[in-house]
Amino acid sequence: MTSINFTIDGYEYSVFDDYNGEEKPQISSQGVSVTAPGKPKEVSFVCRAKPKADYSDLQAVLPGDQQ
Repeated sequence: MTSINFTIDGYEYSVFDDYNGEEKPQISSQGVSVTAPGKPKEVSFVCRAKPKADYSDLQAVLPGDQQ
């Protein structure tokens, strides 16, 4: 399970890549969850196809307090 979490203008974002190969059938989902300011429920958007993931440049795009 991989997740990258950050906040912009009070909105909380979580980009996720979940995989469980021990389950039968295997479970795999990727996408982003968003929680609006003052709202307890998050909304998730799941990718339709397996995305390519390259986390090597994250330090260049995330502010110092988000890493």
